[in-house]
Amino acid sequence: MLDRNNYHTFQPLLYQVATAGLEPDSISGPLRKSFGGHKNYVFRMVKVTGLDLESKEVITKVGNLKYDYLVIVNGSVTNYFGKENFR
Repeated sequence: MLDRNNYHTFQPLLYQVATAGLEPDSISGPLRKSFGGHKNYVFRMVKVTGLDLESKEVITKVGNLKYDYLVIVNGSVTNYFGKENFR
């Protein structure tokens, strides 16, 4: 698994953190805790910058990684609590 962050945030409950209904660690947790017990699981904290489909490589800022099968999962970014709203 490649991700630029080493944690997962459950965004549907983000509003409860903003209104002090929940602690931030109640909706965010390390990926190693979620997937750590799985066999053949490796996590790398990198930012993916591109794909080379012909040579089956993921291009990152720290080098290229070869793959046999590739599953791309889109994340999400909330714009409600983003920096752009606090100018």
